[in-house]
Amino acid sequence: MFKNKLDFELIEYKKAKNKLSLKIKGIEKGLGAILALSLRRILYRKINSPAFFSIKIKGIKHEFSSIPGLFESFFQFTSNLRKIALRSLLPFEETEASRVSIAVCKIEKKSSPKEQKIFARDLVCTPNVQIVNPDQYLGLLAPDKNFEAEIRVNLGYGFIS
Repeated sequence: MFKNKLDFELIEYKKAKNKLSLKIKGIEKGLGAILALSLRRILYRKINSPAFFSIKIKGIKHEFSSIPGLFESFFQFTSNLRKIALRSLLPFEETEASRVSIAVCKIEKKSSPKEQKIFARDLVCTPNVQIVNPDQYLGLLAPDKNFEAEIRVNLGYGFIS
């Protein structure tokens, strides 16, 4: 039967550099998973991280345009862009100032007689952001085509990279 009173005790508490371990005794079957999920969601929500916030690509006016010279659609390109993991080298502060862009990344590919693959390593970012996975594929550029894009990075809570 369901107990109206929560009766449990904390048996063990370990805290390391980036790890917290709790052992709780006396909770009902299934309640441990519910508590763990809730705690995990709260912690994930409070993790701050950088993420791409806006993108401006030369030659297109809106997200339904095709990107000149790129084989991928805008949605495929931005989906690949979202797979890039970023690390901020700035301390996070809970101020309104943190809502502004912390970095700007640019891609400039000049025309070549061959097709060119665009990777995350082709992004040139301001020094306060680091790309964790530089081998992330972004798109394929057609021969004799140029590609220019400017991407802004914001820092905030709840971004999933």
